[in-house]
Amino acid sequence: MGLLLIDDFSPRTAGDTGNPLTVTFTDHLINPLTGQYTVYDLTGLDGTAIALLIKDVSTQIEVNGLGTWSIVDALNGVAQYVWNAADVANAGIFSIRAVVQFVTGEVTFESRILQILI
Repeated sequence: MGLLLIDDFSPRTAGDTGNPLTVTFTDHLINPLTGQYTVYDLTGLDGTAIALLIKDVSTQIEVNGLGTWSIVDALNGVAQYVWNAADVANAGIFSIRAVVQFVTGEVTFESRILQILI
């Protein structure tokens, strides 16, 4: 399982698709040479290799996000998710997690809490 570093994405207002989710995909392990998390290199992937799973905490129903992923900086593990209106249509507390399909296999990243306000 990898570490998903996300900044400034929550809370959101219901229907707010204006600010994309920018994600840096990193490993849990800190590189002893740099003292930094090791990033996952996304070179060779496109946005279709990444999925965002959105789980309603109150109902435990999980759905695939309907937005679009794009690779922003492949070498440094940065991708961006443009929200679909359906992703943020309902107020509540949600657990979001990304899954990346690499050539070597699938990596599921830690979930984060997303709060959507009325």
